[in-house]
Amino acid sequence: LLLIIMVVNVQAKRQLKTFLPSKKRNNNLSSSDRNLSQKSLPSFLESRVYSSACSASVQKPSHSSMKLTEGFLCDDGLKVLAVSRQKSQKVQEEKFCDKPALIYYINFLCISFPEFPKSMMESLVARFDGNCDSVYNFLLERDWQPKSVDLVFEDKLDEHFTCPYYFGKAPSKSEISRLLKPCKSGNFITFYRPFGDNQFRYFVCYKRGSEILEKAIRLPYIPDVLRNTLGLTKGMRCTYARDKSFIPLYK
Repeated sequence: LLLIIMVVNVQAKRQLKTFLPSKKRNNNLSSSDRNLSQKSLPSFLESRVYSSACSASVQKPSHSSMKLTEGFLCDDGLKVLAVSRQKSQKVQEEKFCDKPALIYYINFLCISFPEFPKSMMESLVARFDGNCDSVYNFLLERDWQPKSVDLVFEDKLDEHFTCPYYFGKAPSKSEISRLLKPCKSGNFITFYRPFGDNQFRYFVCYKRGSEILEKAIRLPYIPDVLRNTLGLTKGMRCTYARDKSFIPLYK
């Protein structure tokens, strides 16, 4: 009888094990599961701005994996904390804009007409809105002989002189506040800001509600897709006289 009871207990334990969940977890994910896991994690923080009175505290994202670049703009109780999005630490290299082609064209003009004063050449480039082909023909019509007759310039205007809402080198924070604070939501300006001697970025600065936001862009003008994405409505016309200072990195 004792032997029969022991056999029954062993069989009962074996049947019970088949219904119990396994305690061991399979840590070996398939390649598709691993890719899905990586894609589900955000790789950057979306650009945004926190705005409040200057004396008020500003809430900041506190997650250790998100590094933020912050900038303040204060004027008459307005405080803007710009948070630029950055990718993970592995791809944390800052990207800057390419040197404008107009700089090379102006240098070619100066080399072709070495006896023509450089300052006057720069004035002509501004007068013809960056169209170096027009400058070249203007000099030929006035009997200036080029050193090389093989030069060919593209007959087109340059956006650094024609983009109506482009303000050249970045205005001061107080000037930006003065320009955009009284504006409606969606109004904007663009400008460039140098970083050291040989690098720069273009920026769009725009009004959204009571906030002033700033975002890095690739060109001095705003393409339609970015205009729609950011909710931009009207570019503020720049009334400053345009000269060589509107060309980033030009010396």
